[in-house]
Amino acid sequence: MPDADPSLVALFAQAFANPGLVRQHGRRLLRPLDMPWEVFEATLTRFVEVTVAEDPSEETRRRLRSLLAELHVRPSLLSQALMHGLGVHDRRASVLRCIHEAFPPTPLVGRPLGEAVLEDERAFRVVLEAEVEAARASAETRDWRKLPDGELERAFEKNSVYLWLDASAWSFYVPAFLSHALHHPAGQCEFFTLLTFLELSPTDAMSRWTHDQRHAIARFLAFVSDDQPWSRLLLEHRDSLVAWRTLLS
Repeated sequence: MPDADPSLVALFAQAFANPGLVRQHGRRLLRPLDMPWEVFEATLTRFVEVTVAEDPSEETRRRLRSLLAELHVRPSLLSQALMHGLGVHDRRASVLRCIHEAFPPTPLVGRPLGEAVLEDERAFRVVLEAEVEAARASAETRDWRKLPDGELERAFEKNSVYLWLDASAWSFYVPAFLSHALHHPAGQCEFFTLLTFLELSPTDAMSRWTHDQRHAIARFLAFVSDDQPWSRLLLEHRDSLVAWRTLLS
């Protein structure tokens, strides 16, 4: 890892002590356009290590995450060391455990994911029946945790696969989508999963999932929204996000 930039470390310290500094001078004060990302991340790592060592409280970590939000830096896209220092790694792990506990393995009822993807592809090409049969034959239908990353990523390459899944198949695939999005932030799976649930209020979800499952979904939404509070998608669905967050209170 490159050496940290001492002058930028000092600026981070000033901004941490004075939360209005970034708003006053702009994000480029702490994110210089001419600084390589590797140097920026090394500098941020050094600053976080020193700050947390001086005061390892959750309030310190919250203020650090707030500073990064002002810079439009997503903690979940940073190095493992930074995620640990900011308390993000443990929080993500907690959300993942909640998802696994709320959605135990149950048999798939409805259209397999591969078949749903082919249904979407009919808009772009001719889909042979042999392809559909092969997708059905190779589908994982017993444990959502065994779904391969490649299959999940392919499902969101062109569109939202939620559009093509049977309502009965949602309960099988939703925990896989939630988990995949947490492990692969800023991807298509995360975007379409956010969009889908922000357009589906907790009231609409009452008939689809149990209390624990709705709670797990709400924790996912809270984690991702805290990770990127400036996101246009989240700002446009602010009311829905607030409604989901009420499930956590």
